[in-house]
Amino acid sequence: MRLYVARKAWALGRIEIDARFVREADGTERIEREVRVQSTLDEQQLGRLADICEKTPVTGTLKRSMAIATRLVPEPSSP
Repeated sequence: MRLYVARKAWALGRIEIDARFVREADGTERIEREVRVQSTLDEQQLGRLADICEKTPVTGTLKRSMAIATRLVPEPSSP
């Protein structure tokens, strides 16, 4: 499946997200999120996509009570 950001006309390819809930010994909690994008986006586009990830309603709600660390990982398209 190929996804597109319509307004920007970016071909995103396949997107996979892995999220992990972490609770430290002191009781602090956080979510570690890795977003893998199969695309040929440049660094500026990847930065913008990372900004978009941080502004989703679910992320905003969760950030009220815990930290979320997001890592964006570009992966080359399969031949």
